[in-house]
Amino acid sequence: MSKRILVMLSALLILSMLAACAAPVAPAGEQAAAPEAAPAEAAAGEAPEQVIIGGFDVGPGGDPQVIPYFQGAGNVWLSKMYTPLVMMTADFAQTTADGSLSESWESTEDLTTWTFNLRQGVKWHDGEPFTADDVAFTFKLVNNPESVTINTGILGDIGIVEGLKEYREGAAEDVSGITVVDENTIQFKLTAPDPRFPDKLRWAYVLPEHALADLPVAEMREWDWWTTSPV
Repeated sequence: MSKRILVMLSALLILSMLAACAAPVAPAGEQAAAPEAAPAEAAAGEAPEQVIIGGFDVGPGGDPQVIPYFQGAGNVWLSKMYTPLVMMTADFAQTTADGSLSESWESTEDLTTWTFNLRQGVKWHDGEPFTADDVAFTFKLVNNPESVTINTGILGDIGIVEGLKEYREGAAEDVSGITVVDENTIQFKLTAPDPRFPDKLRWAYVLPEHALADLPVAEMREWDWWTTSPV
């Protein structure tokens, strides 16, 4: 067989192989049938009667509280707006060294009376001095029976302060267990020993008595002071 014939036969073989791979063409005037859709898979089970949709609360929310900012995501802002009486170190020890409103504290041997010496020279943004009266006022405001708050936070959780429960229920006009010794000293008398009392005051955000004492407690959530006159 000559070389020329061998080349021609090889070419014909390749063409025949390509033709076999090509899809058949529908006859003229006859439209090719559309491919059928794959049958839908059977559902794993019946559709649920109730659909629960979840999400994230990224804005203030939660129970009404004395400080409107103290709502859900608002907690993030509080540490930037208020200075607590006691702070905590990185190893979870209570401290007054990082700028807290207390310089020191001490207790009786039975841990039922705690005395806090407040930092001197601290002023509100309007220039008025911070005193022990502000601390006492804040505790009483949060637990005032006319308050619209239903979540008193840590200031309500320390109900072991003598007389606080009676004051909150409207059975007493004052809290017998809170004593302003002088403008820089405040004392708490408890109904039971509590070695963790200073730790609880890490969440005590003090409010200015001179700015809020004359405002109606029942309307505290509508006070313009919260948004127009922060000190």
